[in-house]
Amino acid sequence: MKKSPGTQVADDNIFTMMFGMRAEDARRRYDMKLANEDKFYLYIMVIPRNAQDRADFGRARIVLNKQTFLPAQLWFEKDAEGKKEVTWEIPQIRTGVKLERQDFDAPRPPKDWKMVTMPAQDKGPARTFRP
Repeated sequence: MKKSPGTQVADDNIFTMMFGMRAEDARRRYDMKLANEDKFYLYIMVIPRNAQDRADFGRARIVLNKQTFLPAQLWFEKDAEGKKEVTWEIPQIRTGVKLERQDFDAPRPPKDWKMVTMPAQDKGPARTFRP
């Protein structure tokens, strides 16, 4: 997956909608419309309904592969004015790949490097997202 420079997944609640939100909650929080369709893809526009979600992104577009209905692209505006855009391209999703537990371990720095843990930043009041 390719990601635009300088973006963080944790701040982008559009990912919560795609990967961990119940359909009824997504319909309540977002206005979603089929914006376009071509031979290969479905283009869905997503606009937040409430101010808290609009603080995270102004609008988004989810592009789904018509054969698999898996995401092929995610684009969104980080602010309501459309001044900062983020695009994630997902050129290939492989299913049936065997993963090992160690695949999820933190990477080890090279021998002459030092690992530094950054302190957490206060992002305001905590928000709860239910799967």
